[in-house]
Amino acid sequence: MDIKIGATVKLENGNTGKVIGQLDSGEYMIKSGKEILYCQKKDIVSVEK
Repeated sequence: MDIKIGATVKLENGNTGKVIGQLDSGEYMIKSGKEILYCQKKDIVSVEK
């Protein structure tokens, strides 16, 4: 699964959001509504281009 900045993703917990960055540790920053979520690649269920 190729995850790029700007892609819309769906997480295991049902949230969806837009990838806004990636940390050196490998975690992705995802903007979902008014929140910024930090998650691992394994927490991402699907990617929409």
